[in-house]
Amino acid sequence: MLQKRKVKLNTVENILQKYPILGIVSSFGGCALPLMNYLSPIIQFLGMIVGVFIGIFTLLIKIKEWRNHG
Repeated sequence: MLQKRKVKLNTVENILQKYPILGIVSSFGGCALPLMNYLSPIIQFLGMIVGVFIGIFTLLIKIKEWRNHG
């Protein structure tokens, strides 16, 4: 069992030596995950506002089309 763990650690070490960006990205990802919980309501609210504006503009465009064809 201990031998298996050493092999796994050596494999992880070899991968991180070949691709150090994986370690960097995983570190930043680990730090960013708690921030996502705080930013999530803000991001959802901004997305909702954008969606409402797109809906309003689409409705205005359709009203102009109906007036031109009517």
